[in-house]
Amino acid sequence: MNDSGYKAVRVDQAAAGSETAIGAVPSDGTRVRVQAHVTATDTQGGKWPLVYTLDMTARSGRWEVTGLEAGAPAQTAAAKDSPEPTGSTAGGAQ
Repeated sequence: MNDSGYKAVRVDQAAAGSETAIGAVPSDGTRVRVQAHVTATDTQGGKWPLVYTLDMTARSGRWEVTGLEAGAPAQTAAAKDSPEPTGSTAGGAQ
């Protein structure tokens, strides 16, 4: 069941704030922040550019999401230049 109000979400860009995230997963406890730019499509077909900041922590050879900040300020040009939502009203979508 999808309670998000969106029928689809596409990841447009994800960028780490550190070179630590490149290559093999480092030792347990290593942390990095990742900013994810996504486009969510609502049930009426409206497109919503959204930005999230993820706190990631290395554990057992993989990255785990250990924190999530929704509505994070855009730190890359792609998000700053994103168009306004289309196809529906802006009220209550986020």
